[in-house]
Amino acid sequence: MSDILGRIFEAEERAKRIVEQARKKQAEERTRVETESAERLSRARDEARELIKENARTAREKADAELSELRMQIEKDAHLAGRQNEEIVEQMVDEIVRLVILPEYENR
Repeated sequence: MSDILGRIFEAEERAKRIVEQARKKQAEERTRVETESAERLSRARDEARELIKENARTAREKADAELSELRMQIEKDAHLAGRQNEEIVEQMVDEIVRLVILPEYENR
């Protein structure tokens, strides 16, 4: 009887050790997985941050190029409008001078 009790006690001790080892392995595995997950998440965040920076830089460069092109077009349009106004003013001045210089009967 004592032999049976001794074997039962040994079996219980072995079972406790096996369960304890399994718990220890589970904890180690959980720690490893959590660490690996945290590292992957950190890398993904870094990659996302770099991608956002690159997209922002590209968008900024595109906007700067479009703004520069728009400014050049505005300057071109303003220059053209200025020349047209100069021509109109010159024609008006010529007409005024003609009206002032010529006798009244020749203006008709």
